[in-house]
Amino acid sequence: MQSDADHDALVAWLMQQHGLSRDQAEGAAHAPLPEGYGRLGVTATTRILAALEAHVIPYSAAVATCGWHHSDERTGEVLDALPYYGQILDRHVIPGSYDEADDDVTRYGRIINPTVHIGLNQLRRLVNRIIHVYGKPDEIVVELARGDCQVADRGF
Repeated sequence: MQSDADHDALVAWLMQQHGLSRDQAEGAAHAPLPEGYGRLGVTATTRILAALEAHVIPYSAAVATCGWHHSDERTGEVLDALPYYGQILDRHVIPGSYDEADDDVTRYGRIINPTVHIGLNQLRRLVNRIIHVYGKPDEIVVELARGDCQVADRGF
């Protein structure tokens, strides 16, 4: 999933480099790829796969051996409230329409699992209410239980 800025840059590039009209560029930017296409090109995929085959390591470590970070897109921006999760977790949701006129779920997409979708939205509402009533906390600790395993996530 693209950010609005990435989408706008892609449309501008398609218009400038390939002479497409705005409607054509928008259509190309929204075109779904056939089954079997991914986010990474052949070069990156080949390097990451080689690292995974060479060692029994997690994907994140394989990406790090290539000199990249698998998910660190933090900007340092501090928000006044948590936005809809699909806007932040864009690589983990079913892509949306990217249309600004649509509601957040339609625009940014959603996680398929309805329990997770509802849970993330409820968590966002709770955190935003806490921020509204008490101000921004220094830390939020979320503990989740799944079966007999507990996970503690420090920092939001």
